[in-house]
Amino acid sequence: MAINLMLVISGLIACILIVYAHYYNKRIHMQEKYEIDNLVDSLHIAEMEEYHILFLSYDNYYFKNIDKLLETIDEKYVVILTAPIWLYKRKVKHWRNHMVINSTDVESSIDYFKRYEYIKYQKYSKNLLKNDSAYFSLICINKERKV
Repeated sequence: MAINLMLVISGLIACILIVYAHYYNKRIHMQEKYEIDNLVDSLHIAEMEEYHILFLSYDNYYFKNIDKLLETIDEKYVVILTAPIWLYKRKVKHWRNHMVINSTDVESSIDYFKRYEYIKYQKYSKNLLKNDSAYFSLICINKERKV
């Protein structure tokens, strides 16, 4: 009988922990969406159905490959570039299809530079897709479109 009571109590504790973890993750997701929404608003980006945001640093291992991909991709990306000013100005000219923003113009409270390199954001949707590799995200997106 004591064993049954212990099983019931441990089951209840497990359920409570699962519910707590679910709501905690949901709260984090909503906070991230709110931060990206504020970022898009602060940059005065034109209204789009879907935002593809790249947080890109010039010292990224795949920078040359990403550079070539961005020159060929037709879809508009928002590229927040961390680079010397001369390189930033050069990329603004080369990546005319995309909106290139110097990372110094972005609010420093945004912590996405360290966590993610690619974010797909839809303003009126609950979806917020994130990836820590801009290069592999671009490769996958282009393969999906070509198929």
